[in-house]
Amino acid sequence: MPRRARLLIPGGLFHVIARGNERRKIFLDASDYSEFLDRLEIGLEKSKCRCLAWVLMPNHFHLLIQSGPQGSAAPLMRRLMTGYVGHFNRRYRRSGHLFQNRYKSILCDRDSYLTELVRYIHLNPMRAGIVKTLEELKLFPWSGHGTIMNHKPRKWQVVDEVLLCFGSNHRESQKRYEAFVREGLHQGKREDLIGGGLLRSLGRKPGQWGGLQRDDKIAYDDRILGSGHFVESVLKEAEKESLEKTTLSIHEIAEMVAGEMNVDLKDLLRKGRRDPVSKAKAVLIFLGTRLKGLSCKSMAEMTGMSIQAASMAKERGSFLLESIPVLSKLII
Repeated sequence: MPRRARLLIPGGLFHVIARGNERRKIFLDASDYSEFLDRLEIGLEKSKCRCLAWVLMPNHFHLLIQSGPQGSAAPLMRRLMTGYVGHFNRRYRRSGHLFQNRYKSILCDRDSYLTELVRYIHLNPMRAGIVKTLEELKLFPWSGHGTIMNHKPRKWQVVDEVLLCFGSNHRESQKRYEAFVREGLHQGKREDLIGGGLLRSLGRKPGQWGGLQRDDKIAYDDRILGSGHFVESVLKEAEKESLEKTTLSIHEIAEMVAGEMNVDLKDLLRKGRRDPVSKAKAVLIFLGTRLKGLSCKSMAEMTGMSIQAASMAKERGSFLLESIPVLSKLII
């Protein structure tokens, strides 16, 4: 079954989950946790995304990310996970996959689910038995709960917007937030917080329509958590974006790359290795192979490069693309 595209919503709220391959640990000591957080901070700054909640567990992690102008957490996650895997493999002299498949990214209805998700994510260490009390959770270094409670300040974590959900007075809103977290101690795993439109929002699984009228059977998508109306509006926008992408020809993409990267289109499509043009060629090759399904051989011929050089440029292009919002939207 082919992978479906990541959803693109500027300012959208995404619940991101990634697990270790075969449920193995992805963090072995405090240095690993700190390395991941350092990379997260850098990635947030570069991508213009924002983090409202997070937790790092021994074999998985959760992030609650508000997307930046690119409309997706994908550029952030690509940089974060690729970089961390490289660090982990070098440190422990290993190779191969660290994470299980690709990460899960669920677009969430902020108005309905922000506080529920913050609580659910931050209570992970208690559900797993890593900490026993809320006081211990406040001191747990690998969760955003302590930051909200002023124990562990982190400049990159968004705190004020979360606390505003509980009132305008900072101290009182902290107390209300803590009481809200305490109310969720016995909820256990929340199946209704892992996406899927109307059914998941009602705590049901696909096909469980019992007790609902036929007219209630509205949009379902496991990439989305929200009401049926929210799911439908997101899918409609995603369909529009997808149509716009697929109608672009490779030459139209080349014109976009030339324009956005301020190089002459003629230079982009002929032999030459000047640095600005070389970077633009790398981006074009990546987009051509990723978006249009063209081979490296075809892209090499188009840009006046050898196949080997085009193959290497393709990898470079995927990272260069992150800093060009207009072009990066094409692949999300």
